[in-house]
This record gives sequence, C-alpha cells and structure tokens, in this order.
Amino acid sequence: MIVRLRPYKSMDEDFLIRWAGDEEALALWGAGYFRYPLTKEQLNLYKERYENEPEGFLMTAIDEKGIPVGHIRMEKPDWEESSIWFGNIMVDSSRRGTGLGTKMLETAFTYAFEVLKVSKVILGVFDNNLPAQKCYRRLGFVENGRSEEYRIFREEVWRRREMELSKQQLENRQEA
Repeated sequence: MIVRLRPYKSMDEDFLIRWAGDEEALALWGAGYFRYPLTKEQLNLYKERYENEPEGFLMTAIDEKGIPVGHIRMEKPDWEESSIWFGNIMVDSSRRGTGLGTKMLETAFTYAFEVLKVSKVILGVFDNNLPAQKCYRRLGFVENGRSEEYRIFREEVWRRREMELSKQQLENRQEA
C-alpha cells in the first residue's frame, strides 16, 4: 500500500464528513475544533484558519489512485526544539485496522524529518482512544506526560496524554 501526502483541498470535505461518523468519533478526531454534525461550513473555517497560519498546514493522505484516505494537521513547529505537532489525525473509517494509519504516519514522518528537518514529532491522544494509542506505540511513540487539557463528552472527562517520537527513535526501531 502506497500513501502519499498532498495539501488539503476543499474537495476533501465530503471525505472528512463521511469519516467523522458519529458524535463520539468526531469528538475523538476533532478534539474540540468541531461540533457535531461536521459540516462543510466548519471545514471551510478550519481550512481558512490554516491557510492564514504561517506555521501550520493541513494535509490529505491519498492512495495509489489519488483517492483521499486520511487527514493530518501539522502545526506549532518549534525550530529551536526541532519539533512539530501532529493533530487531527484521521483515516478513512471503512479502512481502519488495515495498516492505513501506520502508512499515513510513516509518510508524515518522512515529510517532518526530511523536508521540514525537525527531529521530533509530538501529538496528543485522549486516554480513551486505545486504538490510536496502540498505533502510535507500535510506531515508536513514547508518552512524555499528560496534558492539563481535557474534554468533557457526555459527562465523561477525557484526559489527553502527549506522546513523542524522535527521528533517532524511529531510525533505531527501523534497524531492529
């Protein structure tokens, strides 16, 4: 399976709306950025925000045929610390569990480490998002602490943990 990244386009909206699924899935992916149900208007504001953000951008993962299969937001580069934040990571809901998320993130690592020349990727994941945590750990991410941030969803408190992966950790994992 080949996965490539390209800039997010308005034409990707229908894919994101379909993948976002139910209210809980949107809350896990959107982390407070969006309201249920996800709409084109919300996605237009999201796109406009990052078009005007000099240090953040939205990417769409595409398959071998050029069909969108995932989404990732890259932002908050810290050039002194040589890091970048990955957020709003989502894959086509009909293809979850197939390794697509792993491939998309590996492609994003290449972009971050080789194009942006950062040495570390950081992300946040809710404690209750066990499938995402499992994927991140399998890729070599390690927990670097809990964020003070949280989200309340249907009277449940969702705490966020931060995880990071350095270029060196990734290279060591690939050599093993």
